[in-house]
Amino acid sequence: MKFTKNRLLSLLLVLAMMLALVPTVFAANDLAAGTIAFASQAAMTGNVGDQLDRPTATCTNTDTGENAGKHRITYTIVNATPSGCVTIGTDADPGKLIAVKAGTAKLKAACACGAEVAEANYIDITIGKKSLT
Repeated sequence: MKFTKNRLLSLLLVLAMMLALVPTVFAANDLAAGTIAFASQAAMTGNVGDQLDRPTATCTNTDTGENAGKHRITYTIVNATPSGCVTIGTDADPGKLIAVKAGTAKLKAACACGAEVAEANYIDITIGKKSLT
């Protein structure tokens, strides 16, 4: 009887832990979706070692009240050849793109509301070799 009682208590504990996770599974993103676009579609070029000014993107949705200011834009380097040729600046200066090695990449932007820049509108980045002067 004691063995069955322990099993039932264990099963009850597992069930309680699983039910505690239910709210996080069904949590909804309460931000109204907008559309996002870069201010300029101009391609970027630079040489190894350069710090390029990152273009800005904006979300068309400007929620007010409780959701005001929650439309945070995040930037990602994609399709980099070779990998790691461009990095996004440090936390202290995220407005810069750092040219690490010669190659090509694309800059993607996304908003916390779920909006993303269309792949056709990613910003092209070309990094050349450092000039010997």
